[in-house]
Amino acid sequence: MKIQGNKKCRDTKRLIKLAIENGMTNQEIAAKAGLSKKSVAQVSRWRNGEALAFERQMRFFIKEFGDQLRRKSEHLLCVEKEGKHQFIKLTGELVLKHTARVPVSIERKQVHVAIHRFLIFQKSTHFYVVSQTRKGFEPGYTIGQHLGKMAHCDNEDANWLSSGISKLLNQDEIIDITDSIAIELAEGRLIPNHNFEFLGQELRYCLRRYLMKEGYALSDVIDISGKEEIIE
Repeated sequence: MKIQGNKKCRDTKRLIKLAIENGMTNQEIAAKAGLSKKSVAQVSRWRNGEALAFERQMRFFIKEFGDQLRRKSEHLLCVEKEGKHQFIKLTGELVLKHTARVPVSIERKQVHVAIHRFLIFQKSTHFYVVSQTRKGFEPGYTIGQHLGKMAHCDNEDANWLSSGISKLLNQDEIIDITDSIAIELAEGRLIPNHNFEFLGQELRYCLRRYLMKEGYALSDVIDISGKEEIIE
């Protein structure tokens, strides 16, 4: 990673977390980042994701924990091709996970079973979106009839088959494809016989919330800060 003096480090929160997990105190982190004793509170802001450090301030942490950071960014996905399961590795930070659940009655108790989920990964300033279906789930059949056939491994990620793994998407593309998924969820086209309008709305909201926190400018978000009028 080429370190630049005036560039913000998007991995600030994750690097600070790794430093703390490795026994460093806020005071030690501040010292390694070149902060004064009066600026220790800044470490808490980094740790909570309220601000990003400059890459030059993270120089020590990138060198010390960069390998751990890369390992935590590697994800193993299972895909089905020509009737066989294959494994692929995807590198990027998991920034959003949304799950579609349906109610099922088991021994007079109602539980919600996860049948579909969406993952959004970020790699630098670009994104991947992954659609996943629970292994053994067959659209068109009642969940109760096929509950025993669906995967229930203790390792939750092993229960899912991935599809629709996109190319790297920029900000506008990830918003467009997420909005398209929300429409398909609401209309029951993505998962036949199941409408998930609220899941689609939540997916759209959470993506925009994440992008805002990362400093992206969003054309469809109206800023009324400092204005007298109120949207009714």
